[in-house]
Amino acid sequence: MENPQKFQPRTSLLIRRLSGLCQLSDSEQQALLGKLSPPRILCKGEEIISDGLTVHVLASGMACRYRVLGSGQRQITSLLLPGDIVDFYSPVIDTLGDSVSTLTSCEIVSIRIDRLRTLVEATPNLGTALWRYCLSQCAILQSWLINLRRRNAAERLAHLFCEQFVRLQSVGLAESGRPFRFPVGQADLADATAMSSVHVNRTLQCLRKQHLIGIGAEQVEILDWGALQELADFDPTYLHLREAGTALRTARSAA
Repeated sequence: MENPQKFQPRTSLLIRRLSGLCQLSDSEQQALLGKLSPPRILCKGEEIISDGLTVHVLASGMACRYRVLGSGQRQITSLLLPGDIVDFYSPVIDTLGDSVSTLTSCEIVSIRIDRLRTLVEATPNLGTALWRYCLSQCAILQSWLINLRRRNAAERLAHLFCEQFVRLQSVGLAESGRPFRFPVGQADLADATAMSSVHVNRTLQCLRKQHLIGIGAEQVEILDWGALQELADFDPTYLHLREAGTALRTARSAA
């Protein structure tokens, strides 16, 4: 087997994701990294299949969890960012109703469930971090439900951009005052916000005209964090990040 240290620059995003929820010691971090498989590459549009034996982690790229309705319409139920655990439910249930597909080319690493269970038994604090991760995912899903049911089009997109910025910033993939990579097309935004692509396009133009965001080739820049946060009624505490308040203050001061 190849040395897992070789793959740490990419797999360390999982450590940053978990450490943002619960502080992990160096030994706990290394114990987890040492159990991860070498990354494998998936092309854009590929399905990430849960086999019930392994837990998959997104090392790079973006993916989405979604469900296709009987009418053929797709509803995206969450966006998966680098460091996210794709099938966090695998250790306790066999399957979940949603499917997972890559939105870009991605690198996936995995850990066998039996090895993960043994590791959690040996390092209970890591188990706490994983438990907090699961709770954060449930909280995000609840926030998305509110977004779809109680916010208008501009507020929905504003909230989505605020959420993704803070989540990316927590693993070092976004900086205040600078564009961040967000390779999500308008069709995907439409399926994530229960809007038509035409409505998404019009709403994005509206946010641009208000100088709240700038959008380039697979990039988004938040031009006025305070105004965008106010429009979205965005409060990051539901993400359960240890430094979410710091992230907001930093973003606001840079705006």
